[in-house]
Amino acid sequence: MHREGLIEAISAATDIKKEAVRLMLDQFEKEVIQAVAGGGTVQIWRFGTFMGKIRSQRRGMLFGGETVQVIPEHLALTFRPSKQLRERIAEAARKS
Repeated sequence: MHREGLIEAISAATDIKKEAVRLMLDQFEKEVIQAVAGGGTVQIWRFGTFMGKIRSQRRGMLFGGETVQVIPEHLALTFRPSKQLRERIAEAARKS
C-alpha cells in the first residue's frame, strides 16, 4: 500500500477528510524524523519503536565485485515492531 492508499483507507474508515488525514500523516512523519535525528526514539504502544542506528563507513560494491564508492558513516532509521503487532500480523496472515 502506498501513502495515498493509506490516506484513502484511513479516511474511509474514520469519516475524516483526506486532507486532514494527510496533514496528520505529514506531522507524524515530521515528529518521527525530528526525534530520531535528535538521537531519540518514538515508541508507539502495541505498534513498535522507531529509532536511529549509526551505520559505519563501508565500500559500495557492484555485483561484479568492483568497488564503486565509499559510503560514509550515517544515521539510518530502523523500526522494531512490537510483539503485539507481530502477533496481529501473523494472525491476519493465517486468516487470509
